[in-house]
Amino acid sequence: MTGSVPYTGGTLLQALGQAFTCAPQVYGPDVPTELAAILTKAMMRSFEERYASAEEMRLALEHFVEHRDVNALLDESWRRLSLLAEDHASDPSAPRDDSALRRVENECRFGFEEALTRWPENERAQRGYHELARLSVKRALRAGDWRAAAAALERLPSPDAELRAQVTAVRARAADAARERVILEDLGSNEDMLRYADVRSKFAAFVGLGWSAWFFAVGAMLRHGAFELTHTHLLVNAVLTCVTYAVVMWSVRGTLLATQIDRRALWLMAVCFAGAGILWRFAALLDISPLHTVALSSSVYVFFFIATATVIDRRLAWVALALSPLALVPYLDVQHVFEWQGVYVAVSAVALSLTWRRDARMARERGTSAPFPS
Repeated sequence: MTGSVPYTGGTLLQALGQAFTCAPQVYGPDVPTELAAILTKAMMRSFEERYASAEEMRLALEHFVEHRDVNALLDESWRRLSLLAEDHASDPSAPRDDSALRRVENECRFGFEEALTRWPENERAQRGYHELARLSVKRALRAGDWRAAAAALERLPSPDAELRAQVTAVRARAADAARERVILEDLGSNEDMLRYADVRSKFAAFVGLGWSAWFFAVGAMLRHGAFELTHTHLLVNAVLTCVTYAVVMWSVRGTLLATQIDRRALWLMAVCFAGAGILWRFAALLDISPLHTVALSSSVYVFFFIATATVIDRRLAWVALALSPLALVPYLDVQHVFEWQGVYVAVSAVALSLTWRRDARMARERGTSAPFPS
């Protein structure tokens, strides 16, 4: 195997001394590891440590010849394992080619698995496979990949409590980070004025103009004497308005109720409707005339715009300032209170719709607009 005798010396006595000591030989890289182990065992100093017979050594050599391809594969796999271990022991901040290292790790794992498939009882292959698994856990933990660490942990022959605790800790930190990321993304989405801006714009126009049309219709019927306005009419109107608004809110729950900004706007409008109904009820108890009662609700509408500009969209502040004087006109012309409030609501709806329509156009340009539900 080496091309030379195992014991050499300047004299016969020196050579016999080396043979008596019988120190283990050091073989070069051209001698396979498995074969070197056979030669070392055959030349042990103690008879008990050697092969019991030439036949036993012959079987060992025969076994080596049958699996010499596996041994070569194991040698290469162990070489790759050493490279991975050196990299893991190096400075984590040092530049490295992660893709190349992953390829080395995969090749190393394949080598050990192939060796075990072809030679299941090979202890060297088993030891290398398990050492690779342990190293893979540590490498994955350093990268923060708890899933890869957990998968490598399952390849160990016996549970490792310390490594399992580390995997559990990294997994918990990753879960916390994921929850925080979802919260931040949700907050960003909830506060995005461009999200569902198209739906918001159409909703404001639909509700506002529909409400304005109702004001003008009631005013026209009163002027033509179709009925005489009473507090009962106002109470019924308040109830029907709240019910209708609830139905409309339910129909758009999948879009407008999905964001914090839109929820604020919708609930402010609901408070506006409910507030007007409560105000009308107290006016009835105080025996204020129905027309003056309707005029009082103008203050509720002003409150809606001020609140909307304060907590939702500051761009509406100028609308609140511009419409505040208009809200006072019904007090001066009570006979046309419904018409004046119809004008107020119509102008408000147009202002809201145009403001949010601009957002919808910007959203389409950015490709972030949500489709209007059918």
